Amino acid sequence: MMSIRRRDIIRSLGAVAVGACCDLSGAGAKAAKSLIIMHNEDFPPFEYDENGTAAGILPKKINTILARSDEYIAIHRTNPWRRAQQMIRIGRADGLSAYPSLERLDYIGFNETPLETITLGLVFAKDHPKRAEIESISSLKDLKKFRVVDVFGNGWSKQKIAPIVDIEWVQSFDQVFEMLAKRRTDVHVVVSLKTAKWQFRHLGARIKDVTFMPRPDLSPPIPLHFGLRRTLAGYETILRRFDELYDENRSI
Repeated sequence: MMSIRRRDIIRSLGAVAVGACCDLSGAGAKAAKSLIIMHNEDFPPFEYDENGTAAGILPKKINTILARSDEYIAIHRTNPWRRAQQMIRIGRADGLSAYPSLERLDYIGFNETPLETITLGLVFAKDHPKRAEIESISSLKDLKKFRVVDVFGNGWSKQKIAPIVDIEWVQSFDQVFEMLAKRRTDVHVVVSLKTAKWQFRHLGARIKDVTFMPRPDLSPPIPLHFGLRRTLAGYETILRRFDELYDENRSI
């Protein structure tokens, strides 16, 4: 009799263990899906690196949108912009926020509703001998008269400005400002007034020899959308859900 009871007890414990495993498996099935989101380390105030952490308007907005559901969680990382995009292209990261250029559309799908829209400005040396001509630029086509500098990875400039004039590509905005100040180039088309204002407010003496001119008339507002690599399983479903969560509260 004792052996029978012992077997019954063992079977009962086994059933409890199996049930517990099933419960744990069910809980695991509800775990949020992690999305590795890349950010430009030098595009303030929208996204930038702050002591090794992604900071700015875009990572904060993405977190706020995804927090409206327990389905997805963003893991934010920063890199130089060209490298950040390459991480997505090769499948080592999942998404970003960017202008849906033709090149990016080859490997990234984007959501419907822009997270932000940005407008243009011109940056050039205060004492540039052709300052009056730069200030009188009336369309992007006028840029062909000047030397233009930009940062690697700027998809909008590559699509809209590069067909007009050869762009000298550099690694950072610091290099842009240095080249402008030393008049080794003529003009930089900054794609965001907010970015220009942030840089002029925070960089101070480092950019004392250059000036900024808002020129929103040179282009329609440029949209920044949330995007996911097309090789990510279910990326279209995730983007649709992202828009649904975004539309629940467009005030963010």
